[in-house]
Amino acid sequence: MKIEEVINSGNSHKITKITLNDLNDINGIKKIDDYSIYNFFNIFIIFVSILIFVIVKIKRKYKKNYKYAENYYLLKSIDFNNTKKAIYVFSENIVYFKNQIEEKDYKNIFNDIYKYKYQNTNINISEEDKKNMMNIINKIKRV
Repeated sequence: MKIEEVINSGNSHKITKITLNDLNDINGIKKIDDYSIYNFFNIFIIFVSILIFVIVKIKRKYKKNYKYAENYYLLKSIDFNNTKKAIYVFSENIVYFKNQIEEKDYKNIFNDIYKYKYQNTNINISEEDKKNMMNIINKIKRV
């Protein structure tokens, strides 16, 4: 009586003597491939890629903030004695802070300083225009 016959018949408690011929379906030890080193390298590559991505993002953010800080300090240090230079420094750097200034103030100040920008002679900036420019500069926040 073979093992399968005993199990299929439901009489598993009546197992009789088993011979080696009954166990001939057992195979030898088979080699199982080990992919753990490849999994480790894949996880390492993914980790390094994410790390590089995060470092690049952080560098870009600080570089952008540094540029805005430079523009902020240029605006704060405008010398109104040299009219042309003051107007050009103001108009070049205020655009970085356009989102912090109300639209009507932004348009008004550019209309006011337009008359100083394209003059051949050096005209002094009026006190009202200086005051408007300083009010706008004081409204912006350092990013």
